[in-house]
Amino acid sequence: MSRESTYGDDLCVQAAAHLMMRPIHVISDIADEAYSETIFSPPRSIAEATWGFPVVVACYVKGRHYEATASLDA
Repeated sequence: MSRESTYGDDLCVQAAAHLMMRPIHVISDIADEAYSETIFSPPRSIAEATWGFPVVVACYVKGRHYEATASLDA
């Protein structure tokens, strides 16, 4: 997804949480409360104590795509 004009969906965000072993908290600008905040987590079979932190925060913009809110290097 780092290339220009490439986008991921919910499945890509879930895969990223699994690969990075970090929770990804997605905040949406959609008014529907059911979709305003979503947390994608690493696999439940792996102890939470071993997950990487801090939590990654992203935003879901206009029901179309995800945007990073900060660099993972930050």
